Amino acid sequence: MKIGSKKIGPLNPVFIIAEAGVNHNNNLSLAYKMIDLAAKCKSDAIKFQSFITDNMQLKESKKPRYQNKLPWSYYEQLKKSESSFDFQKKLINYCKKKKILFLSTPYDEESVNFFSRYGNISF
Repeated sequence: MKIGSKKIGPLNPVFIIAEAGVNHNNNLSLAYKMIDLAAKCKSDAIKFQSFITDNMQLKESKKPRYQNKLPWSYYEQLKKSESSFDFQKKLINYCKKKKILFLSTPYDEESVNFFSRYGNISF
């Protein structure tokens, strides 16, 4: 199996993926710092999460119990974590510049379609 140009398997070196998820809070400079650190640590890839809240979550959904003390709904929390495709294109390009593979886990069909054109996806 290959991810990007790297072979994966028992006779190959470990493939290291740094997990960024949505922890950049849609702050581009923070996302870039995460990419820089992953590259500096010699990670092979850095993985983000991609979704369009309206494609996967109802506005009236109850939040998980661990979020009950938050003053916003689960839908609003996801909306805050949602990154635009333009934002993600910038991450893809920055990863190329830093020579680290960009990966993302898409949560909806529209995000899958975006990455089939612009980047790598991870399931």
